[in-house]
Amino acid sequence: MFPQGSLFSLTQGGYVWSADAQTASTLSLNTYVRFKITNPENSGRTLAIYCLGVFSNNTGTLQVFKNPTTSVTTNVITPVNLNAASTNASVATLAWDTSASNLSGGSLIRRYGFSANSPIEFSKEIYLLPPGNSLGMTALLTLTLANQAMAHLTWVEVQ
Repeated sequence: MFPQGSLFSLTQGGYVWSADAQTASTLSLNTYVRFKITNPENSGRTLAIYCLGVFSNNTGTLQVFKNPTTSVTTNVITPVNLNAASTNASVATLAWDTSASNLSGGSLIRRYGFSANSPIEFSKEIYLLPPGNSLGMTALLTLTLANQAMAHLTWVEVQ
């Protein structure tokens, strides 16, 4: 169906994934919502993240980190397989939490401001995560509101 060797031909076996995190509406002002996706060292696949985004009823800042060392394990997320005909499981591990501190370690690679009730989604960049690497996103909420935040990732897993 797709050209031999193309990214899409490598995903026909059911390796297209999506994950969402949504917080409760009880976040404190100046709280970080931290979201982390990890590709295990022995996965045998590379994750190609082609869409990431955040939405909040608050104004804030989104930051994207490469290989943050902070552990994020409180709320485990099960990736959704976007191939309806496949029962494959993702190799990625995902979780989110809230904290008074930002992610640490690794490298800050992007920073974006966002407005209340205005989703931002980035789908013009591809973040590659070979085995043993991770990507973290944080949203810092900065207005006094009934704070709530959502984060979204979509990726493919290729051999």
